[in-house]
Amino acid sequence: MNKIEVISAFLLELKGKRQALVEELSSLREGLMSDSKNTSGDKHETSRAMNQIEQERIGKLLSQVDEQIEQLKSIHPKPTELVNTGSLLSLNGQWFFIASGMGKKMIGEKNVFSLSLQSPLGEILKGKRLGDRVSFNGSMQVIEELL
Repeated sequence: MNKIEVISAFLLELKGKRQALVEELSSLREGLMSDSKNTSGDKHETSRAMNQIEQERIGKLLSQVDEQIEQLKSIHPKPTELVNTGSLLSLNGQWFFIASGMGKKMIGEKNVFSLSLQSPLGEILKGKRLGDRVSFNGSMQVIEELL
């Protein structure tokens, strides 16, 4: 496994999420336009307000996904000596990618957990080196690989 493969896999996932959000936002806008042609008092106003709230919610999600995409694009695939944003590391056989909290993804035959440097484990790992030991959830773990 290499960092380029991991970055590409998470980028692909984020671009898919982005496309789904854009389509959902477009659908809501179309719904709002068709609702505008069809006024029926209070029910119409409530429907428009709910549509607006949903558009704002999706707009915020879209903005977050765009930030995550930009962050991934800015990560240099070269190996790191210290754990920081962009590091790919193995702790007792489990792989972690330090970027933003995007959850778990199967890459090749390995699960990779994407987590933020601000997460509890990210804060513990920050600045550590290959071979360092860290205590997390009551167990001692060793940084076995650091890419």
